[in-house]
Amino acid sequence: NHVYVGKYENDLESLSIIKGNEKDIIPNNFVLRQNYPNPFNPITKISYGIDKASDVKLSLYDVRGGFIENLINNKRVGAGNHDFMLDASHLSSGVYFYTMTVDNISQTRKLILMK
Repeated sequence: NHVYVGKYENDLESLSIIKGNEKDIIPNNFVLRQNYPNPFNPITKISYGIDKASDVKLSLYDVRGGFIENLINNKRVGAGNHDFMLDASHLSSGVYFYTMTVDNISQTRKLILMK
């Protein structure tokens, strides 16, 4: 049996803005979520949220930090939560990292491709 002692976060804590009588779920800042499923073969979903319309760049790197490809390159995206479907059928099995940059703020997550 294992007991995890640490800090737990609820992704919904950073969400929700009330506009008029309707409640829209919009992140208060930039959020890059872990891909699902992980490990995957060969398609996975990368979810992210931004608080205002911004230029978004999503890049993929190998385990050594070598650049593989730009998945999204300076695409203007509106505020809210978004999904990107990654088809990695052209890549070999292994550990990869994806980095998203929004308004000069970057976040990185690890993904595992198992064929």
